[in-house]
Amino acid sequence: MNNRLKMINQLKYPKEFRILPLKMPLEALKQLEELIKNHTKTAPLSNVPLIEKEANKEFLAEVSVGAWRLKKKMIDVETGQPFDEMNRTYRHLESILLTLEKEGIEIQDHDGQQFDAGLSLKVLAYQPTPNIDQEYVLETIKPSIYLKGDRILMGEVIVSTFIKEDQRN
Repeated sequence: MNNRLKMINQLKYPKEFRILPLKMPLEALKQLEELIKNHTKTAPLSNVPLIEKEANKEFLAEVSVGAWRLKKKMIDVETGQPFDEMNRTYRHLESILLTLEKEGIEIQDHDGQQFDAGLSLKVLAYQPTPNIDQEYVLETIKPSIYLKGDRILMGEVIVSTFIKEDQRN
């Protein structure tokens, strides 16, 4: 479609929605076209050197924690499936989590994991629990976040522990 027909076609729309013709010098337009032709592929996020800076690692960690928290609120614990009212939204969240995973982000939830004092976790509290055989992570407050195998955020947990004899009475 030539420019004149494009301008006439715009008249059928309300004035505030009309797209005005581009007023750009011919040389600048040719340079832009050349740039678009030469720029065939963008570099993935992992190849961008800025990702290695601490501020960006913190940002990625916080985005990952937020996505993990959303997922925990959207999933039915019994079925492992999203709640009916969350189905549409959950698909978008899955897309975000998949993108993070493709870029080398691993989100590690510790719920139910056997606890050992040597684990690299920040224990926020110990919860005495009756009738347990071993200590385990009762609840993950923040998951551990890894970027290409390197930890960028230490997980924070509540640990279920044995009841001491003097607390039973």
